[in-house]
Amino acid sequence: MNYLIGSSNVYKFYKPEIFKERRTYNMIKCTRLESFLATMMEFDEGNVVVSIFENLIVDATSKVPKEKAEDSWKKVLTDVLDVIKVEATRKPSSKWAVVMPMMRPAIEWFKGDLDRMKDHIKKELDKDNLINVSRIDSFPVLSQQFDKDGIHLTPASGKIFLDLTLGAAEEFFDADNVDLTSETAHAADEMAGSGLEGVIKRIERLESDSVERKESDNLMFARMREEIDSNMNKNKEDRIVINGICCKTPLPTDSKQKIMKLREIAMTIFEFLKPGFPCKIVFANPGRNNDHILPMVEVKMETIEQANQLRKAYAEKRKAGDLKGDYERLFIANCVNLATRVRVDILKALAQKMTNDKEVAYVVGFISRPMFHIKPRGSDQRPSRSFTFVDAMKQFGGWLDKKDLGQAYTRAGTAFVGQLSQNFVVLKDQDATSAVRSFDHVRGGARGGRGHDKGRGGGYARGGHKAGDYKAKAAPSTSRGTKRSGEDDINLTPSKK
Repeated sequence: MNYLIGSSNVYKFYKPEIFKERRTYNMIKCTRLESFLATMMEFDEGNVVVSIFENLIVDATSKVPKEKAEDSWKKVLTDVLDVIKVEATRKPSSKWAVVMPMMRPAIEWFKGDLDRMKDHIKKELDKDNLINVSRIDSFPVLSQQFDKDGIHLTPASGKIFLDLTLGAAEEFFDADNVDLTSETAHAADEMAGSGLEGVIKRIERLESDSVERKESDNLMFARMREEIDSNMNKNKEDRIVINGICCKTPLPTDSKQKIMKLREIAMTIFEFLKPGFPCKIVFANPGRNNDHILPMVEVKMETIEQANQLRKAYAEKRKAGDLKGDYERLFIANCVNLATRVRVDILKALAQKMTNDKEVAYVVGFISRPMFHIKPRGSDQRPSRSFTFVDAMKQFGGWLDKKDLGQAYTRAGTAFVGQLSQNFVVLKDQDATSAVRSFDHVRGGARGGRGHDKGRGGGYARGGHKAGDYKAKAAPSTSRGTKRSGEDDINLTPSKK
């Protein structure tokens, strides 16, 4: 059985039909210590997620002076954890995922004590080192958005909270238990019996345990960041990113006139893509401009539907081979952050590796949350298997090696130094430099050297410019190496092996 014990935030947002990718849980609402203690007496063996601390802390401290609040919340946390540890010992086949407390904006002092609360929970759990009890870090503070009452999460934040919490809990539930106590005793016997050999084996075990824990943490962090990025991207679905354009004359130096010129260029492109289409530009942001070349322009449309229609029109013209002359290097994409583009590069590399005579793997990349799909070759049916980025890396990440990820390393650049694995699972900081050099070497040999890539934004010739003036300008980085064949599989379908 699977149990989800939670306070009002959990009870309010958990609906099995919304979280179909997760296990189905028996939801138990607990807002007071008494109800939690009573619930503990009725459990069978099973997997249990516990997320109740915020309410219990507030109750325990509501009637004591501020200077004694810490003593009160420490006591209630210890009492709750003692009960969990007793039940976990009594039912060794059960697994318990204890969720760290999140913020409570309605309580002024709560945020200042939050880190100490988490440290206390960690110390209490570490005392007994039970193999069937694990703690789950609360989801990122930036995603903890509350209603005006300062108690309940907003619907979007509540969904993120539960999705990340259940995802992390189920990784623990699916993992094999390792009895560290017996392992330690066994290692001690080996050390006593065989000296140096026993020490070496013990060190190897510790290294293995450390690597496993680090990999598990990276999956959890990557899942959180994928969810956060997805929500950020959804807020920009009414925007279009235009690459590969240039103008006959330099842009005006005056900021207001420059924006007006960019809007004029964008409307000219939209008229070419979809003649007579009624659309309105709300604002336009220039990218890094260099004389005639406009590497990127971000345009906000009046509605999401207008942006979708224009991107689809671009895909259809590209598929039909109608992007010629001034529009030869035109490239239009949705507006997503850099981390999302890197994930698409990784998924494209995985799709190339996994496509074979029987199955086609492909990436739906032009959406706020890119998805990885697998379907039978030659079939028009819906994909037989679909995965989010983190699920795809967890399931198939072993297919990829450093030489497959050069494009992803290059695009990531130095933006994620020290956090590559926490964002992208399969990217490693220690491999970044050599992977980029290898990728640049291969790309340079195939395309005429590094200088070819310096004009990454590309350019479309207008007016009197000669084609030769733009030879050194690369196609947009997001289009590199893939032929786009339509809106549903724009930069998505892998090349055949």
